[in-house]
Amino acid sequence: DHTAPFWGELKEVVDLRKMVQTQSAKDVLTHMTLPDKWLELNYDLAEVSNAVYDEPPCYWQGILLRDMLRDMGKYGPMVVDDKIIKWRGGSVEFIDGVIMTHDICLWSIMHVGNYN
Repeated sequence: DHTAPFWGELKEVVDLRKMVQTQSAKDVLTHMTLPDKWLELNYDLAEVSNAVYDEPPCYWQGILLRDMLRDMGKYGPMVVDDKIIKWRGGSVEFIDGVIMTHDICLWSIMHVGNYN
């Protein structure tokens, strides 16, 4: 449904995606900013490319997730849907915490990576 309200919220993303398909990366990157983690490390795009080149899948995504969980004031609260992940309280559990988060990260790379 192209008239659904969420399309207005995604307009910038859709427009940038169209640019990626028709323009050079150099031109498109002038419209995008690097994530805060890279800016905190004072990385430019070339340094980001070198950092992720030979890292295992989800290494940097895991760091971002860790930062999101530590600094909820910056990113807002992380809400876990109990229908998807059975969260067992406030403590971090290894299987339901670290392993599940890594599994979600790998799943997203496998499914989104083909189109991104």
